[in-house]
Amino acid sequence: MPTIGNNQFPYPNTSDEPNIPGDLQKLALAVDTAIGGGNRLIDTLATLQAIPNTQLFEGMRATITNDPTTGNNGEYVYTGGAWVSQTQPAWVVCNTANSYYTPQSSGSIQALSVRKRSGVVELMGRITVNGTVGGTVQMNSDMGAMIPDAYRPTTPTMIQCDQSQWAQLNGPGWYVRPDGHIIWGPYKQNATDATFHGIWTA
Repeated sequence: MPTIGNNQFPYPNTSDEPNIPGDLQKLALAVDTAIGGGNRLIDTLATLQAIPNTQLFEGMRATITNDPTTGNNGEYVYTGGAWVSQTQPAWVVCNTANSYYTPQSSGSIQALSVRKRSGVVELMGRITVNGTVGGTVQMNSDMGAMIPDAYRPTTPTMIQCDQSQWAQLNGPGWYVRPDGHIIWGPYKQNATDATFHGIWTA
C-alpha cells in the first residue's frame, strides 16, 4: 500500500485487493500515530476522569471546556498515572494578618503571594516592615496567619529570603507553619522589607 504526505498516510492503490475495513484501520492507526493521540476536547473534569484506563497513555492530552467549576477548565496531560493540569494558576496575595508586615509590590517584584497547581504551592513576593518606616524585627517574630487556608503546608516548611543582606544575619531562618503563620527567624534592626520564595505540598 503506497503512502503520501509528510506523515506518510497510507492509501489503497488501484492494484490493491479491495479491503475497505482494513484500509480504514491502517489509515486510522497512521493518523493516531502522527498526532500522538491528539488533544481531546472534554466537557467536564468528571468526564475526563471517567475515561477508561484502556484508552489512557503517558503524555495523552485533553482540554476541559465547560466544567461548572471554572478553575477546572484548561489543558491537562496524563502523566504518572494521573491527569495533571497544565494551566498556570493565578497568584493570590497573602493576608495582612499582622499590620507590622504587609504584602506590597515594588517595581517588578509582586506582593507576597501564593499559587497552587496539582497540590504543589509556590510562595513568592515582597513584604514591607512597619509600612514605609521600617523597624526592628525580633528573633522568631510571628508575622501572623499570612498564608490563606487552602495554601497552607501540612508540616512546618522553611522558606528563603532573596536579599543578600539577610544571608549575613545569624540566627534561625524563615518558615511557614501549618496554621498559615510565617515566622521571621533572625533578629534585625532597621528592617524595611524582605522578598521571599518557597514551595511545599498542600
